[in-house]
Amino acid sequence: LRAASRREESVLEDSKYASRGQYAGSKASRRLVSCGLSIGGAAVRCGAVLTLEKKMVCRIRRQRALPVLLFLSSLLAGSLAVNDFLGSSLTWSIDQQFATSATHRNVTFRLRTAWANADVTRCNLVVRENVQLNSPDCTNALVKLRYGALKYHVCNHQTCGPAERVGAPTEIINSFTVLDFVRGKESMYSKTQVLTGLMEVNVTVPLEGIGLLAFFTRSPTPSAAAPRAADNGVTFSLFFVADATADPNQYWISREFPSDVTYLYTPTWVRLCSIGNRNEAGSYDCAVSGEPDALVVRRRIQNYFSPEPSFPLLSVQPRTGAARTTHFKFADYDGHHMVMQHRWCQLSSGTCLATNAGSYQNVTSSAALPAIQNLAGTGTGTGNDIDAVLELQDYTWLELEWPPTPPQLTVYDYSRRQFGRPTFEDEGTVVQTHYTVTSQASACASSAPIPVLVAVDSVTGMALPNNELVCYHSEPCSFNLTVGAMTEPIRVRAASGFARLCTLIEPWRCGCVDSTGGEVHRCTHELGDQELAQDRSGTAVVQCFVASSAGCTSAPVCVKVEVRSHAPRLVAPTPLQMNSIDESGSLIAGSTDVPACLGEPLEFVLNAEDEDPGDMVRLFVTEDLERDRVGFFEESDWVLRYGQDAVCRHSPFEEYGAVRQGDNRFQVDTRVLAFPSLDSSVIARYAENVTFYPSTTTQSVQYRMTFSERNGVYMRQVCSSAFDCREVRVSEDPVLCGTVYDNSRTRWGRWQGRVPTAQLGVHGLGDAAGEKHCWRVRLQAPPTFVTNASGCAPVGSSSTLRYECTPFAENPEQFTDTTGQPQAWRQIALSVNQPFSVAFTAVDPNLEDSVSIFVTEDPGVPPGMRVGRSVCQRRSVQLDPPRRSAQGECGAQPAVESACSKATLNLEWTPTEKDVGTEFRVCVVARDDSGLCAGRQERATSRGWYGEEQCMRLVVIQPKFEWGSGFVDELLAPAPTVLSAYVGCAMSFNVSLVETTFFGTNISSPGYGVAIQRAAAVDDAGYLGLRLEAEGKLRVTVDEGDGSGVSLVAVRPQLGSEGHTVSFCFTTGITDPEDVPFAGGVCAGEAGEFGQGYKPCAGHEDCASGRCTPTCVHVKVEKCRYCVPDGDTLNTVMAGYGIETNWMRVWTLNADTTAALGTTCTRHLDCEARADVAIDNPELILRGEGGVGKRILWAGLLYTPVMDEAVEALGCRFRTSLKSMRAANPNLEVAPGAVVAAGQEMCFIACNNRGVLATDALAGCL
Repeated sequence: LRAASRREESVLEDSKYASRGQYAGSKASRRLVSCGLSIGGAAVRCGAVLTLEKKMVCRIRRQRALPVLLFLSSLLAGSLAVNDFLGSSLTWSIDQQFATSATHRNVTFRLRTAWANADVTRCNLVVRENVQLNSPDCTNALVKLRYGALKYHVCNHQTCGPAERVGAPTEIINSFTVLDFVRGKESMYSKTQVLTGLMEVNVTVPLEGIGLLAFFTRSPTPSAAAPRAADNGVTFSLFFVADATADPNQYWISREFPSDVTYLYTPTWVRLCSIGNRNEAGSYDCAVSGEPDALVVRRRIQNYFSPEPSFPLLSVQPRTGAARTTHFKFADYDGHHMVMQHRWCQLSSGTCLATNAGSYQNVTSSAALPAIQNLAGTGTGTGNDIDAVLELQDYTWLELEWPPTPPQLTVYDYSRRQFGRPTFEDEGTVVQTHYTVTSQASACASSAPIPVLVAVDSVTGMALPNNELVCYHSEPCSFNLTVGAMTEPIRVRAASGFARLCTLIEPWRCGCVDSTGGEVHRCTHELGDQELAQDRSGTAVVQCFVASSAGCTSAPVCVKVEVRSHAPRLVAPTPLQMNSIDESGSLIAGSTDVPACLGEPLEFVLNAEDEDPGDMVRLFVTEDLERDRVGFFEESDWVLRYGQDAVCRHSPFEEYGAVRQGDNRFQVDTRVLAFPSLDSSVIARYAENVTFYPSTTTQSVQYRMTFSERNGVYMRQVCSSAFDCREVRVSEDPVLCGTVYDNSRTRWGRWQGRVPTAQLGVHGLGDAAGEKHCWRVRLQAPPTFVTNASGCAPVGSSSTLRYECTPFAENPEQFTDTTGQPQAWRQIALSVNQPFSVAFTAVDPNLEDSVSIFVTEDPGVPPGMRVGRSVCQRRSVQLDPPRRSAQGECGAQPAVESACSKATLNLEWTPTEKDVGTEFRVCVVARDDSGLCAGRQERATSRGWYGEEQCMRLVVIQPKFEWGSGFVDELLAPAPTVLSAYVGCAMSFNVSLVETTFFGTNISSPGYGVAIQRAAAVDDAGYLGLRLEAEGKLRVTVDEGDGSGVSLVAVRPQLGSEGHTVSFCFTTGITDPEDVPFAGGVCAGEAGEFGQGYKPCAGHEDCASGRCTPTCVHVKVEKCRYCVPDGDTLNTVMAGYGIETNWMRVWTLNADTTAALGTTCTRHLDCEARADVAIDNPELILRGEGGVGKRILWAGLLYTPVMDEAVEALGCRFRTSLKSMRAANPNLEVAPGAVVAAGQEMCFIACNNRGVLATDALAGCL
């Protein structure tokens, strides 16, 4: 096309370009050429490839310029064939204020028809223009004769019989808008002059009308016996029953078909409601008030849109052996479920359906053509056509939401949660589409390849799944069409009836460009702004294409583009991280774990927003109703709907008691419609508790798990003999699911979201819904120490103390946390050298956790205690709570194996004598390996949650005793007694006590067994005695005895100890296996705790009298008196003691009775007790009565000076030497110049040896 400069009329020199309407002017102007061809009075739209012999003049159309008709003198008028009917479909939509306003009772019909051999000489049939009725060349009768009419009845009863119709039927001539017109063999079909049209008719329904019965018809009426007969040159493909006498009702369920109507296919029933109609069965009054009226059968309109089929009414059948790839495309803006059935299919030679005849198949938005027998041969003409009728039926929702009561348990599938299945009518709207499949054009050689046209995603480059694409309003949307390499030029254009939707961008503009063969070709199709406007949300744009090459045409490829609103979405601070893991260790898509830590408040905030201008949003969070454990919120959706009887009782758990806060918090039920049983249509309004918010919405979930509420956790307090007392159990982790919805359904009046499922987990009910996100509330609690009902009594013999579980004080179940609770700690009494072991056992309620037990550093362990390793104990756990079976019965869940949620720690110890009387505290703590509560609870870390701290007190028992009353009374009370001892005699006495050690009821033992032992010195006499023992001048032995508490003490004075007073202190000690001394004294006169003797004491404060008497025995070694054994002469005996005297003096000193002499042998001495004279043997031989014995004899004189005297003076007076005085008085200082203090007792042994006196410088005494 060459345009003269600045002229609006141009000469189309190139017929090829002229026929396509291409313009070579400025691209910036974006002006298109509208060419009209007047061929014998018929207007032909540009787009066909024509061979033109003469120049055509085409006026450039500016904006809305009218087409210019171009006449070709070489084409004769009236040379075209008569019309052939190819197909049709009738759909409708209802004004959404129909039931609430008398001025909006409108129904819009859409009648799409296709014709072959169309006579375009009249009626100005131009693409995108309407048929011009009432013109001389286009009368109503002519249009009705050639293109038929839409006829409908207004009915006031559902049967719509002759008596239930309002007035006469209305007939509307098919004055359609031309969608597409292609001429002759250039049409790529075997048909010539294929015409497709669409008529939209708006019908106003009177107030009493409850339905419309509409159908496509024509006049005059053909006979039923000859349904394909020609009439006035117009051939209609009619759909009649095979048997003219058969019941016509079989083609319309429960609908009486008007007997006076000739029909092409099953009529369309538009179900409506009346305003102020009579109340009788079969008549429905619109529920304009919203509430159902018991006196009037009220019902809202449930179906505002009929199903919308979109596919070519004429397509080409591939040659024999080729498979069809065409898909029918469907839409239902009510969101209803659809089924499809091929009602009828006919060849000139008979039936053509190979499969699926007479049976419905479920469809959503598309379905493949059924197997149709291939046409025989090629060529043109109707003789090889396939006439088929496709029936599409939707199912109207009776009630989208849950029924008010659950079905009987006998048929109730609890395991699959079928309680949420939406209900629908058995009958819905039926739309039948009559279409034709024709053979390849005669130009298609039998050996020529047929083009294969593929729809491709323009982003991924992959074939569109099912030839469907989702695009969002106000955003660019396009897809590609590709054709494989062909040897001949390829042409791609819109399929019949879809030309007006073809808006293509570079490099191709569909239907306008040929290309050379030998390469793969791509065409990009982009939707226009009007098709993608926001108010078109929820619509479906379908475009069908065909490709041809060398006279062969592909099967049509139909691409469906769903125009959607932008779904609202959850945004920060909503927890959206993917951290939920299933049992196999795989991440769960769309799920986030949120920990609920024992005792700590849980609150997580959910925030949502919508980017579409003007949209409102709501957020609803509920339990995952596909799970068995429900009741997380205070107002449980499940319990509210079906009551407690339909829920398995979850004892010992109570309900969780969580609450919603914030926006839309009052929506607690998944039922969101105001009156679902009355209105579940696409315009159904929401309940009052469902609130939408502009652009954004926020809601929070709050929950706190505590032992006191038992809301998800409890501690086992009914203890069995097993070690399960204090075991903590948590309920099944609740799962919450939240979805954010907009108001696009009610805003635009079309179903926007997903079709409802049986579960209705996403209950958007037509609103655009964001992706459902779930939150698994991980019920978390730390490990606790378990025991048995007794608090773990020890087992084993008295010699070995063993605890096989965690030791507790009495009533262990009363403590939920023993940290800092001394009353929960068990005190264990141990004896020295008694082996002791304990197995601390901890259990974690979270079976997937691993538990470890540790000994705390403070206070640590006693010296020598051995700490083992924390060891996992595999266990089998019966889960709580019970679940409902498929038969509706509540029962226990199967047991689950847990590898390390239970652990033990062994401690072993044997106390030694160093530990006697000491108390040790040992504490342990258990930790799991879960970091979920880190930062939420003070004892929870990233490495795990440290549970309670449990302690035990280990007391190594101090021996207890009471001093024997005989010992105390004789030697200690009321004042210490001084016992006399003599050199040569052994003095002995008994020290006695009674053991009162109590080991408690946990130890069966008679006691330690005690023995008397020497204690440390407490005074000078004691230290003197130790010195004399060290010097060999005093010998002391203590017989510890057999542990009975009585010991014999023997004191044997030696020469050099005379005159000394010493003391010996005693204590007690255990006998097994080593002695462990304990210092002490006695409260003289005070009975002990057990009344077995006198009370022991460690200090004066222990005695009521305020005086603690040391248990020390005092002994004085007497001077001048010695124990002399029998059987020897006096001289021999005296010489043995080193006494320088003679027998005469000894005899003289002891010449009296023992009583008179004061030498009576007491019971503590080993001498012979006798009362007669000390020496009675004239032979001077000492013999006892029973043999050899001992006697106490005087060896000198005792003198006590009344004043201080010098030793020399005393020696002179008693005629003795210093040496003799020194030997007789080892306790005194006897030396020249020494002075004997007044009152100091001295022993003098007379000596007549003057030589000795001279040597001691006592010459003055001579």
